[in-house]
Amino acid sequence: MEKENGDVEMEEVEEIAAPIYNSPQWENTLKKAIPSIVSIRSMSVRSFDTETQRTSQATGFVVDAELGIILTNRHVVQPGPIIADAIFTHNKEEIKLIPIYRDPVHDFGFYKFNVNDIKYMKVTTLNVGEKLSILSGTIARLDRKAPNYGIANYSDWNTFYYQSASMTSGGSSGSPVLDIEGNAVALNAGGATKSASSFFLPLERVVRALDFIKKNLAVPRGTIQTIFQHSPYDELKRLGLDFETESFLRKEYPDITGMMAVKLILPKGPADGLLQSGDILLKINGAIITDFFAIEEFFDSNINQTLKFTVQRGSHQLERDIKVQDLHSITPDTYVEVGGGIVHTLSYQMARSFMVPVAGVFIASSGYMFGEGGIPRKSIITKVNNLPTNTLEEFIQVLSKLKESERVPCQFYQLNDINKTCFSILQIDWRWHSFRLAKRDDVTGYWNYSELEKCFEPATISPQTAKSLDVDDTLGPAKYVVKSLVYVQATLPYKIDGIAYQNTGGFGLVLDAEKGYIYVNRKTCPTSICDILVTFVNSIIIPAKFVYLHQYVESARLSDTPLVKGDSTYLVCLTKSYEVLVRKTIVTNIRPCFVNETLPPTYRPMNIEGMEFENPIGRGGVLANANGEIQGIHSIFTNYSPKKTTDFYMGLDVAIIKPILKELQNGKLPQMHWLEAELTYIQIAQARVLGLSSEWVEKFEHHDSKRRNILLIRRTTSESPTAEKLLPGDIILTVKGCICSTFNDVISKIDSNRHEVDVVLNLNLMKTTGTERIVSWAGAVFQMPQIAVYQQMQNVPTGVLCSLVSSGSPAALYGISPLDWIVQINDTTITDLDSFLAVLSGIPEDTFVRIKTINYQRFENVLTLRTNTHYFGLSQLTKDVNVSFGWKLESF
Repeated sequence: MEKENGDVEMEEVEEIAAPIYNSPQWENTLKKAIPSIVSIRSMSVRSFDTETQRTSQATGFVVDAELGIILTNRHVVQPGPIIADAIFTHNKEEIKLIPIYRDPVHDFGFYKFNVNDIKYMKVTTLNVGEKLSILSGTIARLDRKAPNYGIANYSDWNTFYYQSASMTSGGSSGSPVLDIEGNAVALNAGGATKSASSFFLPLERVVRALDFIKKNLAVPRGTIQTIFQHSPYDELKRLGLDFETESFLRKEYPDITGMMAVKLILPKGPADGLLQSGDILLKINGAIITDFFAIEEFFDSNINQTLKFTVQRGSHQLERDIKVQDLHSITPDTYVEVGGGIVHTLSYQMARSFMVPVAGVFIASSGYMFGEGGIPRKSIITKVNNLPTNTLEEFIQVLSKLKESERVPCQFYQLNDINKTCFSILQIDWRWHSFRLAKRDDVTGYWNYSELEKCFEPATISPQTAKSLDVDDTLGPAKYVVKSLVYVQATLPYKIDGIAYQNTGGFGLVLDAEKGYIYVNRKTCPTSICDILVTFVNSIIIPAKFVYLHQYVESARLSDTPLVKGDSTYLVCLTKSYEVLVRKTIVTNIRPCFVNETLPPTYRPMNIEGMEFENPIGRGGVLANANGEIQGIHSIFTNYSPKKTTDFYMGLDVAIIKPILKELQNGKLPQMHWLEAELTYIQIAQARVLGLSSEWVEKFEHHDSKRRNILLIRRTTSESPTAEKLLPGDIILTVKGCICSTFNDVISKIDSNRHEVDVVLNLNLMKTTGTERIVSWAGAVFQMPQIAVYQQMQNVPTGVLCSLVSSGSPAALYGISPLDWIVQINDTTITDLDSFLAVLSGIPEDTFVRIKTINYQRFENVLTLRTNTHYFGLSQLTKDVNVSFGWKLESF
């Protein structure tokens, strides 16, 4: 089918078929036809029905040059919101397209363009990849069944297809199939890769629909929610076709080889209980039926009318009166955006795929709220907060009364397992995403939005009590420690700061029960833009907020007495299900904790030492003595690589958290000066090669006869005061006049260029709040580079950094990628988010902008992007303590 630029695969089959012979007549035919053919480039801007959000390429051709109507496939026009443009194959002129019709069942649809936009060529009508593919082939079968593209994918039915021995490829969906006179006789729809054959849709119903559209009328389409199939006489006889009926049909219709039989009937549809699978369709309203076209004509011409069906069921002929339903009424044209997801009424297409009634609230995209609640795409929501949500209206009404961050039960089932009812806890999200209704407008081609009412009050948390866990005395200090342990879960609405995951959890240590301060590992709470839930004794769950984010270490220290090599300690861990694990162990080694660089750059601990243990537990927890006093933290670290991610654990000393906790308890935001450099240990022998004098070697040997570490500058943070005065490869000698050999020293003297110098450094304040501002535009999220970028990259570009690109967005279509810096828009230099917003605020809708980018490898690129503020507007999320949720979401 169409060629895609996104990461979602469509059907396995594609392209076009055309001439069979190389002859002057064919050459003349093609010369006339090619100016009518266009290459279509589209963005499916929201997941909807059978389709997912993505970019794609396909083909179409002009069927009315005066009105500017282009015919292509239904899966190219898409059932949901789409943005498309076309490039004429003949002269590469580009035009904007408006989707005006997509058939609910058959694989055809129409776009429209403004004929006045064509400046450089005369568009011609063709009767009914940008580089044109012309493949010869012979149409071998005229009565092939419609191709099936698989469960939960778009499929066609109740029509014949043509089959050709012409193999077509990606991007040619919607291409015309021509006869030698230049008439379009079919529409390329799909193919079978393995058999090198293609399938073409006949144009009978296309011509009918086009006639209505030319008259500016709605295209009437009827259904009884029944799938028919063409069966040959030998099969029909086994189903009960009697001799007299067959003889009559063969005599009156000598060219036909079979009739229509009922294949399946959707539950609770108009024909449910009246027809059965295997029924042979003989007549409708007394007219003999031998093909799909006659059935469709009756349905489309008699919407909301009752038809009399005559069927053969076994040895009996039966008559059934069935009311024809409007097919468009079971094809959704409305959806709700909520919690970053897409919800709409279940469609006929999806219901047929799973043999369920055409009803219910369907999850087309889980987004943030439903995804974190464990409710996947292709689920049906039946209850929220114990209230039924049988229709989209009921769903909106129930959600509008729920409060921000309120946790409510949700009942649903998945379409691929309708026999199992599922339950989940849903946390309502009004803070990060919009809540609005979209309605399709076939005049403008847009889905028009209206904001939905929502309750901005924060969820009310009632005081609750719970009994502490009973811990046996045999578990040693666990009976003291377990009361201070909690489970913390953080979910991220946006992947920023180079973070690759959206959901994480781990243990937390209560530091101040009165004021509610909890220590967590940096991996558990990686950035400030997140939702945090804390579970106490596996009984009470309450939301929490972020107050301090350490940029340098992952530890919390509550004592000045460190564990040393050979000490005994108890490792106490808590599982997610609140099972207490205890193991007595020994510190076997203390070494630098090193985590490799990642791409994209993200937080990695530096300049800390970790403890290794004998027979440790592979889980985060605390280190305690026999009296339950915390001696350290058993912390998780992650090494990232292109092939796999590996977690490992090390013990961290607890002294550093004490001053931080004291500041918080005094109502102050902790401030910490830091050396913006990554240090490493080297041997004295290596330091000699780097120029360390014998005098200094003797001083270090007397300073620490056990470890004899020499500190070396591994790298400095770009654009920092440290980088101005320190260089990679410099050796640290003393700090404030004292010899230093550990990570915790503050540098004042170094050995640079193999001679000793004094250096005075102006140390910056550590940013302890994480990223607090992001801007969304063109389907991408932008931020100022996180500190990890400066730690890994020299000469960081000036501009704004792209951290996330959504599929099916202008950013994805035109080539903006994560880890791209936007440094210039049109002729304006971008220096920060303020200048970025200022430039974008003045750019008109639906215009091209010129963008200069620099990627992580420092390659420059200039691209153009057509703006679309309707689906991908300009918005900003900022930390704001004055608003009820703590974060302010603004649209511009």
